Amino acid sequence: MAPARRRKEHPNSTVAKELWSAAAEGDADGVLRLLDPEVVWTSTGRNPLSGVWRGPGGVLEYLARIGDASAELLSTLESVFVSDEGAVITYHVQARRGAKKLEMDYLLLLRMRDGRV
Repeated sequence: MAPARRRKEHPNSTVAKELWSAAAEGDADGVLRLLDPEVVWTSTGRNPLSGVWRGPGGVLEYLARIGDASAELLSTLESVFVSDEGAVITYHVQARRGAKKLEMDYLLLLRMRDGRV
């Protein structure tokens, strides 16, 4: 029996995972490399981090605010689903600031164009 051939990863899966890794490692240059100049990042909800962030600088500001909002923050990538138009990342967050704790599952929808978000 012939060995199973390894399937090539979809390019949007690679971009999504690289963006996740860069953001998790605090690699601003890595994040910027993957963002389209016209990126629009929307964070839903009713909290200080909710809103629409425009351009790569806006996305970096949003990501920095997330880091600043918690004394401890652990985000765990759970899955990546891809199509030719983009990707969906599911992840789990555990955060703490003082006596307050947060533990939630999130979904991140990424629309991609020319290998960028």
